[in-house]
Amino acid sequence: MIFPTSMNKGLLFNYLPELIIISLKCISSESDLLVKLARKLKRDKNISHDHQIFRDIRHGRRRLSIFESYFNIDTDSLKLNFSREPNPQNMGSWYLLKSFVNGGKYNNQEEDIALRYYWSFLEAHCDLEHTILEELSSAKSIELIESYLKTWLSIKTQNNFDLDGNTMYIYLVKSVMYWAALFELFLELEFNTTEYSYLHKVLPIFNEKTNKLSLSTEQFLINFKKAWSRDEHGYANERTIKWADLYRDIAKKRMQDPDITNPPISSNSPELHEPDITAIKKKFDRWRKGKTLISMNEMRSFIAILRVPFSYSRDELRFSHCIFINLFTFIQLQGLELNIDLKLLSDAFSDYKRYKEIVNRRYKTYKQTKKLEP
Repeated sequence: MIFPTSMNKGLLFNYLPELIIISLKCISSESDLLVKLARKLKRDKNISHDHQIFRDIRHGRRRLSIFESYFNIDTDSLKLNFSREPNPQNMGSWYLLKSFVNGGKYNNQEEDIALRYYWSFLEAHCDLEHTILEELSSAKSIELIESYLKTWLSIKTQNNFDLDGNTMYIYLVKSVMYWAALFELFLELEFNTTEYSYLHKVLPIFNEKTNKLSLSTEQFLINFKKAWSRDEHGYANERTIKWADLYRDIAKKRMQDPDITNPPISSNSPELHEPDITAIKKKFDRWRKGKTLISMNEMRSFIAILRVPFSYSRDELRFSHCIFINLFTFIQLQGLELNIDLKLLSDAFSDYKRYKEIVNRRYKTYKQTKKLEP
């Protein structure tokens, strides 16, 4: 576990930090997270895990002043402005999320009004979560939990909140869908388009005839192949090229890209006409079966490469939906391990459009009233 249990606690955002880190498929520990953050912020690829500050973290030695100096952080400008000082007992995911929100606000002070409303909207969710944890820490009431779940996550329970595997799994799925809807709202406001909001197209599908589940990663890749078949090969409706044809197209693009193959293969080289697709096929097979998740770098070098050169896809925010494709898939794999009924699993995700509507409605109301309302 990268974050301590206390920082994963929540009702609306239960285990959000840990699950997001898993879905990024690039972080193995707290010190690893900070090493990679340091490389980005300082633009220095030579920063390694052997630096003293990261060795101290691995051995449990943490001092705020060292972090401030190393990362050049002005902590006074990043105050979280609590209306009341949080009790350590009520800390949780909301605290890390609120820290992230305030960091976003501080680093993007020239943003348009829509994003300023969004950050405030997200911060209001953190404050709500803080209030919920405070009330639950004193009341410890199942009825209160049921009430919050019904009000904020639209989860209806019967005969009290039964903590069996199915109930807890449904709760987890609906929580994750709410987070995804919040994230897609951000993308829509950031880019002023719904082009990057298509998580509704990657929901798992249960085939009753074969009794098999098609995971979100597989649905994403199927839709990716359909779009490429239409745009590049002129296929209409549901007709698509074969998977092997897709792998060949990817292989050719990779072989001609100097940032992937150096030196790049010449366009008249015989090697380019019949490229070896074995490794690409193996990678796609593993993705489709949920054996591994898709990293951001793989999204750029195996997916986006068909549309743009590798060097053009550095704006990873445009591909950040892969975080939630991974998260959806990871949660589905957890369901399979728990022996959750496949139809129940698929049906649980089928509500995603409704969660989009709920988040969009709450955001619209928030802009008008400055209050977070159900």
